[in-house]
Order: sequence, then C-alpha cells, then structure tokens
Amino acid sequence: MLLWSKENWDRVKREVPAFNALENQLAGCNLDAQVNRLYAAISHTAEERYHAFVAAFPDFYRRMPLHMIASYLGVSRETLSRIRKHTGLY
Repeated sequence: MLLWSKENWDRVKREVPAFNALENQLAGCNLDAQVNRLYAAISHTAEERYHAFVAAFPDFYRRMPLHMIASYLGVSRETLSRIRKHTGLY
C-alpha cells in the first residue's frame, strides 16, 4: 500500500501519463462494480447475493466474520446464518 499526498499524486499523473490512464480505468471499474452491486441488491434474493459473493470471493467467505458478510449483502446475521445452513456453504 502506498500513501501519497494529493500534490505528489497530481505531479506523478502529470509526469507519467500512464498513471492518469490507470486512475481513469480504476475509476471506471469501481463505478461498474458499484452499479452491479446496487442492481443485485435490488433485484436478487439474499440467497442469490450470497452465492454470488461466494463465487466472487471464494477465499474470503470462510475467513470473514459473519457480521461483515451480512452487512455487505444487506441482510441480518441471522438471515445469513439461515442461508448458510440451507445451502451448506459454511
């Protein structure tokens, strides 16, 4: 992880045009991810969101605390526990 001041970041973007392109690309990917997550929150069931989470982050779902996963999915811990018990994905 790098921590740069705003001034240093702006200077690097001016001096290295590829950094500016990278910043734009990452911002676009972030926007796409936010839109997809919002769409899923509105249109998918909690179980579908959990399955998508497990598919997207196969190494994390076993290591993350339930309350964090539940918060990410927009459900209560109790609901998440029921989904996990029902699906067998612990």
